Amino acid sequence: LPMEPQGYPDPDPGPKAVMVGMSEQDIGIRLDEALAAMPMITGVNNHMGSAATSDPETMAALMKALRSRHLLFIDSLTSSESVAHAEAKKTGLPTARNRIFLDYDNENHTTIKANLEVLVRTARSSGFALGIGHPHPATADVLAREIPRLAAEGVRFVTVSEMLALQ
Repeated sequence: LPMEPQGYPDPDPGPKAVMVGMSEQDIGIRLDEALAAMPMITGVNNHMGSAATSDPETMAALMKALRSRHLLFIDSLTSSESVAHAEAKKTGLPTARNRIFLDYDNENHTTIKANLEVLVRTARSSGFALGIGHPHPATADVLAREIPRLAAEGVRFVTVSEMLALQ
């Protein structure tokens, strides 16, 4: 779900982003527009959104809108100031936080593989870890090669919904 970043309008999250100060009703309208485009989703995460996820009122309104639609929320953690995860928990929404971007602005196979290894180490030490990858060819290549190897080593890959249910 696109959200207002720090420094808006440059960078620009694109049309129909959730913006700081929007009413709960307007956030609901934006959410419904997104859901109409992708009706089978089970939840959202923030695209950009460092300003929006750092604003308690905006996040409280978003989490209420998500809860009423029975959706979960993943905090991408685009800002260390994010209150999104805490607001989701306060609302009783299923929620988790991103541990690492596998490929943030990066299509380097070596870096993506190294970030995947960080994610796996975290999962092994804490029982689970959530990472975010983008639809880059390099990311797809690394995952296609590494997932079978990691699965053979006992790493279990699950959907976000499954991970939250297992917690």
